[in-house]
Amino acid sequence: MSAITPTEPIKYAAATMLLPSMPYAADQIVSGQPDATSVTIWQPKADSIIRSGIWDCTPGAANYQQEPTEISVFAFFSGKACIRFKEPEREDIEVGPGDVIYLPAGILSVFDVVETIRTFYFVYA
Repeated sequence: MSAITPTEPIKYAAATMLLPSMPYAADQIVSGQPDATSVTIWQPKADSIIRSGIWDCTPGAANYQQEPTEISVFAFFSGKACIRFKEPEREDIEVGPGDVIYLPAGILSVFDVVETIRTFYFVYA
């Protein structure tokens, strides 16, 4: 992947833009048949963990592992999901349109999508 660093302002139709498929590995799927799509819209260097983009997922549940130094923020445009924390255990968080969540480094969670979600994400280390 090459770096994505626009030098001019860009407007994205984030709520409606078509996203390329990003299928889950079989060992990530917990239940159902979640189908993820995603596009990175900013990444300062090709090998950088720092990035932002749009991600969505259809109903089903899949594991989401934060890297030991990776922190994520998700802003939800649409849909409904429950984020279940496995390691370390924490109280579940239900999310929907208008919600923003912060996931600390190293956490293992399950995104249990009830209604197709669309999010803006920002990942940094």
